[in-house]
This record gives sequence, C-alpha cells and structure tokens, in this order.
Amino acid sequence: MSETCLTSKQRIARQFSKAAVTYDSAADVQADIAFDALNLLDPELNCVLDIGCGTGRVTGLLAQRSQQIWGMDIAHGMVNFARHAISEPVNWITADAEQLPFQNASFDSVYSSMALQWCDNLELVFGEIYRILVPGKNAVLAIMSDDSFHQLNSSWQLVDQRPHVNRFPSATMLSQLAKKQGFEVKQQNRTYVTWHDSIRELLGSIKAIGANVVRQTNNHSVIRRASLRELELHYMKQFGVKNQLPLDYTVSFLTLTKI
Repeated sequence: MSETCLTSKQRIARQFSKAAVTYDSAADVQADIAFDALNLLDPELNCVLDIGCGTGRVTGLLAQRSQQIWGMDIAHGMVNFARHAISEPVNWITADAEQLPFQNASFDSVYSSMALQWCDNLELVFGEIYRILVPGKNAVLAIMSDDSFHQLNSSWQLVDQRPHVNRFPSATMLSQLAKKQGFEVKQQNRTYVTWHDSIRELLGSIKAIGANVVRQTNNHSVIRRASLRELELHYMKQFGVKNQLPLDYTVSFLTLTKI
C-alpha cells in the first residue's frame, strides 16, 4: 500500500516500526522522560500495562518490579523487536490505545511515556485507561504538550505555510480530558532540550525515532535543499546559541487515580 493511501495512524505505526533498530541509540531525551515517569510509579506493582512500549527497554524494568507485565504498541515492528530484545517475562501485544483489548479492571497500574500524543482521540484513550484500571489504582502518563518543537514550527512558518510540525495538546486540555473520565489528576510539566549542530542533524534526530510523521498532512515530498538552508538560517537567527540549535520537548506528566 502506498504511503499516501495510509491513514495517519497507519503511517505512524509504519514509521515507528521502521525506527525500531535505531530507536534506542537515538532516543536519549525520550529515555530521560521515560525514567522520570517511571519514578512516579509505585515501587511495587502487581499487574501493569505499558502503552507504547516501543523497544521494551522500560518494559523490562517494569517486569523486574511487577508480578505481571504487558507491553503494548501500535507499531508491530517495535513489539517484534522488544520480544526478541528483552529477556524478562513480558506479555507482548500489538494493539491500539483507543481500543484496549482487555477486560474492565484488569490492571492495577498503567504506564505510558511519549506515545499517547500520537493518538487521534485522547478522550477515548483516557476512557479506555479508566475502564481497565482497578478502582483506587493509578496510571502514570508522560505526554508531549503544545510547546514542544515550537522553535522548529516557528522557523518553518518563515519558509512556507505548510504544516511541517505536529500539533500537540495543551497541558490544560490533558488534565480536563482526564478529569472528564472520572480521574483524580496530579500534573507536572517539564521541558527537556536537545542541542544540534545543524538542521539536518536536528531533523535526523526526529526521523531516527520514527517521530517524523506529520498527522495533519499527507504531503510526503522531499524537502528541497534550498528550503533546508533557509530553515537553518531562520532557526539559527531566532534560537541559535553558540552555533547550536535547541529543540524543546515539553512534557506533561499525569498521575491519574481511578476513584
């Protein structure tokens, strides 16, 4: 099937599947975020679901402190990679966070880091997480929010008006959607910054983790060299520090309690 015929969800799954082999070596900031989210979980766990498990490096750690662990991702390539890479006993499954294939009150903990911002309907996702949680138990979710990649978006707007950067939900919206489902919400917002020597390196860091799908468009044309040069000039002029380009990842950490 051609790329232009795929839905945004299928394109996202395909890109993350392609990135499975390179993900861990490129995803330093994603690892920092994942471990910060991990520290918000209870130290001892019973039955845990990791939504958006990716290559499984955090899922394996969760397996060491839980009685039973499920690692789930929409990208089959990620799940297949994790299944062969992680030695701990994990139940691996390819599934969609908007349609969790589990019974009500199946888990006493849900964990997800840097995955749910890719979902089409976060209200539905929060409803599904609420459904599968045991009453009184917690979900810890790290989700990219709307200030992420603002430097890249601002610089692209000076080159052309096409969407080149994904739109992310606001921290306020995330909290409201969770509360609407019945959760008690605790929220922390943090910004992580990566630094890059060139615009090609910066864009490559996004592509290497499979996060280069722009959900709002089906345009997959190759970026012209002239556009890249112009983008880099605008980026450096607006945001450059000592000839380096910063890229912000703004993350909302949600601790949700089913009441």
